Amino acid sequence: MGEMRLHDELSRAGVMWCLRLGCVVAMTEVDLGMHGIADAFGCGIIRGKQRGVLVEAKTSRSDFKRDKHKPHRFYDQDGGKYGISDRYYLVSDGLVTPDEVQEPWGLLVIDEGESYPRIAKRCQQFSPDPAWWAHHFATTAKYLAAQWAREHLYGEEMPDIHIGGMPDELAHSLAPLRHMKLYRPSANENWVTP
Repeated sequence: MGEMRLHDELSRAGVMWCLRLGCVVAMTEVDLGMHGIADAFGCGIIRGKQRGVLVEAKTSRSDFKRDKHKPHRFYDQDGGKYGISDRYYLVSDGLVTPDEVQEPWGLLVIDEGESYPRIAKRCQQFSPDPAWWAHHFATTAKYLAAQWAREHLYGEEMPDIHIGGMPDELAHSLAPLRHMKLYRPSANENWVTP
């Protein structure tokens, strides 16, 4: 399997893990400003706490080793200052060992053919800064809504979508959607639940 294809599959598995964790919104390739572009990112209120979950997919040991030298990784030492509560690397099982992962990061691993990663090392969890968390939540939710509308309603000529309300209210109002059957892609496929 090519590295790009593997990276895409790991990123999608990261999104599925965020949703399974309880995030209300999650997607791949999320621009987090100073934190760079997250391979997968999810936001939500989980067990009464705001959570912003960053997942970085790594396809090779050299990619993993290079990652800690990226300038935006130094911001990770600021706890939840930028709205991120959890930070995980996601790799194929056996690529990286838990003791190679430095705090505050955790490690998720996935075997070929599995749908969901499992935790090999828990990350150090922080309380995210509420303003940054709200920004990430609203931006991710707006992009997901726009993407869905473009695909299902408007095609390429889609108007801007504005999501009203405070992010906490939005999180609570969207939470039940995690358990709904959202769409049916074709007559041959089953209902899809995130």
